[in-house]
Amino acid sequence: MIALTGANELIGVECSGRDSDAPEFAAGCAPMRTVFSRTRGAASGKADQSDKSGWPTGAPVANLTGMGMESSSIIVIAILGANLLVSLLGFRAFRETADADGRAPGALSDPDTFLFIPYQVARGLKLPGVVLSNLSHAGWMHLGFNMLALFSFAGGVLSVIGAVSFLAIYVIAGIGCNVVVYVLRKDDPAYRCLGASGSVSGIVMAAVILDPTISVAFLFVPVPIPGPVFMLGYILISIYLISRNQRTGISHEGHLGGALAGGLVTGLIAPYGFSPLLRWFAELL
Repeated sequence: MIALTGANELIGVECSGRDSDAPEFAAGCAPMRTVFSRTRGAASGKADQSDKSGWPTGAPVANLTGMGMESSSIIVIAILGANLLVSLLGFRAFRETADADGRAPGALSDPDTFLFIPYQVARGLKLPGVVLSNLSHAGWMHLGFNMLALFSFAGGVLSVIGAVSFLAIYVIAGIGCNVVVYVLRKDDPAYRCLGASGSVSGIVMAAVILDPTISVAFLFVPVPIPGPVFMLGYILISIYLISRNQRTGISHEGHLGGALAGGLVTGLIAPYGFSPLLRWFAELL
């Protein structure tokens, strides 16, 4: 999720480079994560033992390299399609902020329809953006990286908790993203943001909680980081950057809200709750 100021000015972006198809203010995107999985149980020749994650023999194993059952993958395709459709509408609105004759644009031609503007929402205005901002993106690169990250992590989460719980995590993480942004930025008239990063952050946290043995790497810096270490660092760094109260073009508020909401819901509905994650940290210490 990126943060904007004014109607067409980008405060900053999350990675360098310019998307030639993006609106003028969207000169960059969010560098999302990819994942490397480690096998456990039978794959390691120790099918009769629990592994470091705390999963006992016979527990469902997260397959982070595949989409799992075809029926479960449908939900991911639907989410990808919704993000693509809304983003395309947003791209058009960002380019055509007014009709050719100068009249005020309609709802789908108004860029603010696709932005979450907490200051306006607090006053009962720009309400469609509360929903659409979680599906719209600033440009093709922004959309592409978010959807790549979602696809990379979705398979493992789906294979353990199924499509309904996966969708619940995705939606609640998006709500958590908006709540934190709203609470912290509702008195800032210049603040606005968009992107699926909040929901994607929730899915990333879910993948780590379900399988703490995974490693996470940035797409352009492929150095594997243990999943729980990445999760803890992600949350602490977000809190620190929010506390600095500087406009960087990254909605750290949204990332934090999505990560916390997604992680909490996952711990509540996962077959073994937070136990695998807690055991991972216990063994580390």
